[in-house]
Amino acid sequence: MTSKNKDAVVAAFKTLTARARFLCDGGTPPDLGIGEPPPTVRYWARWSNRMD
Repeated sequence: MTSKNKDAVVAAFKTLTARARFLCDGGTPPDLGIGEPPPTVRYWARWSNRMD
């Protein structure tokens, strides 16, 4: 793995963990221009079914 690839992987991991922390704290994803984001409760209900 080159240092450029390593830096990209580290940056992606930091972004993903920050996003997960935001959502776990009750945050709602921003509208990305493709419609309203799902309600947080419905969002986590979908994922909780996958983690059983």
